[in-house]
Amino acid sequence: MKKAIPLILTSLMAFGLVSCKKGMISGQVLDAFSEKPVENATVWVDNTPYQVKSADGSFKFEKLEPGSFKVNAGKNKFSKTFDSVTITDAKPETTVNLYLYSRESVDPGLYTTTGGVPSRIQNQWLNWESPCKESVFGYRQKFADAKTKKDLVLPQGMAMKTEFNALFNLSSSAPEAVTAKVFPMSEGKFASHKDCEGFDAKKEVLGLFPDVSKAIELTSKVKSDNLYQISGTLPAGKQAIALFQGNKLLKSYLFEVK
Repeated sequence: MKKAIPLILTSLMAFGLVSCKKGMISGQVLDAFSEKPVENATVWVDNTPYQVKSADGSFKFEKLEPGSFKVNAGKNKFSKTFDSVTITDAKPETTVNLYLYSRESVDPGLYTTTGGVPSRIQNQWLNWESPCKESVFGYRQKFADAKTKKDLVLPQGMAMKTEFNALFNLSSSAPEAVTAKVFPMSEGKFASHKDCEGFDAKKEVLGLFPDVSKAIELTSKVKSDNLYQISGTLPAGKQAIALFQGNKLLKSYLFEVK
């Protein structure tokens, strides 16, 4: 006859088999534009006692039980950011990068980051942009300056390579995420786009309009608080990148893609 194993010993053995590993979250706090470490950033994990002020931007939290965690980072006069991570027995260690940027040195708008240096794309087409309903938006070819009465001509599109990677900074938080699309642009008659506002039907016969049927969705993801990374492959030719929140057009930028 086999001896019965005491119930308390059985329970302890079962508990030991269920979970005995401790987890670890490590990573770096990086500048969203230059990818360099952000010094003296504070990093903390929600609903835990874990918090550290990192001199060099690196952090490590050990002896975590398996579960899901929200890891945050912030710094005075910088943005705040977070990422969600999960620790399991099968994967007890995880690495995450958190991105911040200086609110004092970054204005709202679209930025390229060639060589790690942020360069703001001036929206010189804004005064020519006209909102539309079905046509989404359009550009006037020219309009008369209120002071000089002289015609101002639509600026040429900015030269851009096919592989597009930029950062878009919002002026404030909003409940809906930013999305982005690229549209091929061509000259068209205003008479065919009467859903557009701001055109003078008597003087402005032609405008520049997007081919809505050929719109391509670009990748848009949150990189930091109010900062979105916009990326994708642009078709060659005259193209406009339009940024939206829901159905609202925020801004559009005109490019000559080569």
